[in-house]
Amino acid sequence: MIKQLAHLCFKTSRLEAMRAFYGEGLGATLKFRYLNQAGEMIGC
Repeated sequence: MIKQLAHLCFKTSRLEAMRAFYGEGLGATLKFRYLNQAGEMIGC
């Protein structure tokens, strides 16, 4: 049984859907956001 994860990295074209699935669906906590120069999230 997995009790804790320290870091995950995924590549997707549907970043917001992936964030919602892991955050709202599985209860994962978002710790970092990677933004482009326009302030848009390009990774998390």
